[in-house]
Formats: sequence, C-alpha cells, structure tokens
Amino acid sequence: DMGFTGEVESVRGDVLLELLNAGVTPVLAPICLGESSAFNVNADHVAGAVAAAVGAERVVFITNVEGVLVDGQVEPALMADEAERLIAAGTIFGGMIPKVRTALSALESGVPQVAITNLTGLKTHGGTIFTKS
Repeated sequence: DMGFTGEVESVRGDVLLELLNAGVTPVLAPICLGESSAFNVNADHVAGAVAAAVGAERVVFITNVEGVLVDGQVEPALMADEAERLIAAGTIFGGMIPKVRTALSALESGVPQVAITNLTGLKTHGGTIFTKS
C-alpha cells in the first residue's frame, strides 16, 4: 500500500538556491505537502522538478542498469523525439518507460541535459544522455 500518492505541482527553487548559496546542502525526500496531508511522490519526478526549479544544467537519474538499452547495448545519447519513437516501437519498455518519460519532462521544463545511468556509469561518465534537440 503506497498510501496517498501525488505529483509535484511546484518547487520553491528560490528557497533551495538560498540554502545552497548559504553553504547548506538540502537533502530532499520524495514526500510532498498537499492541502491536508502529505503525499508520496516518485523520486525521479521530484528530482526533475527540483532541477528545473533551480536552473540546473543537468540532472542524473540513477537506476539498476547503465542506461537505455537498444539491441542489448547502452544507447549513449538520445534526443527527445528518438526516445519517443523507441517507446512506441517497444524498444524502451517496462520500468524504463516512466524513467525516460521523466527525463523528457525535465527537458521540457528547461533542464538542458538529463542522464540515466547506474553507479558504474556515474563513475565512468557512461549511461544515456538526453537532450531536447
């Protein structure tokens, strides 16, 4: 039972930037406040919304595989339209679909670059890099 689940409606990027400028590193949980209760929100959705709100140049989504697989190999770079075609063709499937859609949403919200990778890819600068065009 996930209890109450929700979506990010807004992020106080100004508050986060103020904390960062003061040398404080905010630690964020994917719990969001609603009118009368708290909601569990997908952590990737929170990360993408926060990245957009603070004007981040890049957001990285960590998963259990090194990136988006195409024909069994990590696709190093994808543009938004290519990613949508791969979803429609069934090449991107299962749990990777919401992760890719969240990456595309972050691009649409103004984050210039999004990466999907695992810890190994993080160390080696691997994974799949998404750009809008």
